[in-house]
Amino acid sequence: MPIYWSNPRTFYKPHQEVSRPSSSPASQDAVYRTLTENVLIWRVTERKMLLAVIGLVLLSSSTYAADHSCALTQHVPAFHAPQQSRLKTLLRFGRQNRISFGIETSSVLAEQTEVNTPPGTVASVVKAISGMKSPTKLECFEGVVLLRDQATLPPAWLNVIVPEFRIPRTMLGLANAALWMRVETALDPQKQGFAGDIPGDDLTEQVGPYNVKQASARALLCRLAASSRGTIWIVGEVNEGSGTSWRNRLWTLIPYGKDHF
Repeated sequence: MPIYWSNPRTFYKPHQEVSRPSSSPASQDAVYRTLTENVLIWRVTERKMLLAVIGLVLLSSSTYAADHSCALTQHVPAFHAPQQSRLKTLLRFGRQNRISFGIETSSVLAEQTEVNTPPGTVASVVKAISGMKSPTKLECFEGVVLLRDQATLPPAWLNVIVPEFRIPRTMLGLANAALWMRVETALDPQKQGFAGDIPGDDLTEQVGPYNVKQASARALLCRLAASSRGTIWIVGEVNEGSGTSWRNRLWTLIPYGKDHF
């Protein structure tokens, strides 16, 4: 490793011979001071480089762990669902494997079909359940598997930035309602009040607290789902007709809860 002198145009390497200094004490002191200063510079530089290397190793390790914790790569046993809607089948699969989903395209999930898949990855089973004709985009985001048809653009409101989402620990239904109000006011700051009810909330399932700033509606929905016992959120108002669900004009949240499909 080079040792850089105070003059950046000159350097020497460890164990490299240097010319013999003058025999006068003053000259020897000057050379000694110069060597000492530059050895210290070398040691500090070496330590900084070592810390940088350690940081890169830790960063790459955390990135690796994050990538490999994605549910899409998990292996699951053979899966069977009787003739029913694709959404209800996805709910069954998600509950069995404790995987939360965010669905940005809902065009084909009402279709009735029977699903049988061999053992494989979560990604392969979800693609079979979705039945989308065009390529299906699957990705992990904030602990949730996102699903959409690549031929269809997701709604623009998913990308709206919510300035602040701060609530205490509370029931999932109340947290979902609070998030909906934050997203609506981010879309239209003129909105002042909201009215409605939260049917069938499970008092035992609580999420939060949250204190998040400058996050997209998509990211906040995923955080909500990831901190629950298991949930599917889907764009639009969807009435599956089974179990608890909370609907607004933007999305529907279906918790796995204690219901069985």
